[in-house]
Amino acid sequence: EYIYELCNELNVDCYICIPPLATTEFALEMIRLIRKGLKPHLKLYYEWSNECWNLNFPQSGAFAILADRSTEVNFPYHKFWFTKGNPDVPVTNLLSLTWQAHRMKEVTTEVMKEFTRFDVHPVFAFQTANAWNADQVLQINDYHKTFTHLACNGYFGHFDELKPYPWGGTPAQWKNYLSGTISSLSDELVRVKTVADKYSLTVIGYEAGQHVICKNAAQVNEWGRIQETQV
Repeated sequence: EYIYELCNELNVDCYICIPPLATTEFALEMIRLIRKGLKPHLKLYYEWSNECWNLNFPQSGAFAILADRSTEVNFPYHKFWFTKGNPDVPVTNLLSLTWQAHRMKEVTTEVMKEFTRFDVHPVFAFQTANAWNADQVLQINDYHKTFTHLACNGYFGHFDELKPYPWGGTPAQWKNYLSGTISSLSDELVRVKTVADKYSLTVIGYEAGQHVICKNAAQVNEWGRIQETQV
């Protein structure tokens, strides 16, 4: 109830993630509850779990196993993704995304018996840099017909120790760095939009915007100042 109460108070649309191991009936009851409590003019977006593509999250690995073992998914790719000639790298990312699509299709089939596409908006979420993966999955079993929206994480400036952040650099160095990261993001979003247009879907963002994940307080503070002056 707090979810839709907060959305109603702020007059903003609602975006929910259905628990990863929820039953179809649980998911349907969850959507019923929130849709009923949400103001009629506000949209309700729903996604299966969170970041199914992210192999750092336990649900991603679990989904890959469930998809691989399912007799209903009919995963059309070879079990192993040959990366640089290595046959021991599993296609867990594609499998996880496929399980997301499979469960959403099951749930949405039931949801649409009670609601219209104007009342609820089923979302297929994936990593912005992996639009190709999303395209491959949406082709399977007509999964693309399940969704109204694609959602991706439109980050730039996401903290990663491997990236050449100009910590302690001049504003000009930071501006040059940010221009490069924004340009790369733009290229990725163009590829996302191409996939969305292919299936007549709308693109939205989840966790949208730049941010930094870092334990170093000085770097966090510097990043904050740079955002205020350069972004």
